[in-house]
Amino acid sequence: MYTLIIVEDEADIREGLVELIPWAEIGFEVAAAFENGRDALDWLQSHRADAVIADIMMENGSGLDVAEWLSRQHRSEMMVFYSAFQDFRYAQLGMQYGVRRYITKDMGYHELLNAFRDVRQDLDSTYHPPGSPAAAREDDALNALMRYLQRNYRTATLNSAAGVAHMNPSYLSTYIKKHLNENFKTILTRIRMEKAHELMADPTLSLSRIRDMVGYGDERTFNRAFRQQYGVLPGEYRKTLGGTVGK
Repeated sequence: MYTLIIVEDEADIREGLVELIPWAEIGFEVAAAFENGRDALDWLQSHRADAVIADIMMENGSGLDVAEWLSRQHRSEMMVFYSAFQDFRYAQLGMQYGVRRYITKDMGYHELLNAFRDVRQDLDSTYHPPGSPAAAREDDALNALMRYLQRNYRTATLNSAAGVAHMNPSYLSTYIKKHLNENFKTILTRIRMEKAHELMADPTLSLSRIRDMVGYGDERTFNRAFRQQYGVLPGEYRKTLGGTVGK
């Protein structure tokens, strides 16, 4: 997860950015928030972040001051301006200092999220190129997650998987969708149905026992999931195998 600092002099806007934006869902966590550029620069002297979102015009240090300092120090933080000013001159100055995005405060909630999804993609490209150690770690994390689900499909949940992956559930959900192009529930259901399909070859196991073994307490939900994956109801499929069919 990438770290972010927020620099905004208006308290209600600053608190809204910290508390109301679901940063974890798009791969960020707020490391700190400041009411002016001077305090942000004091913090940056001894800390690092992956991204900075800052207002431009503030007393005691502007967003431009922060961007200029980052540029002169050759720092890697991605700078994003968040301002009420729609003035191209500020955008031009920001570009000189390596500012990646210029977001105006009249942007809607979804536009802000989309802008930071783009920032996250930029960070991914910078820090996690294919073949890099970070990319290898991501592959290891996904492999560990799939091993966990294969072994614990009966009781696995998003929360339990998040504990194994050392991520919060919201971020894990986003992470899985990004890297596997499927959501957590779809992956877990497929694993459960594949196991149920295997177990049906054992004529000593009833359908209710198989349903319980793969984590379903409700017959209707199990039947629906099985039919969605294999095109037939469990009982219908069982009949094609011959032998005694348990219920």
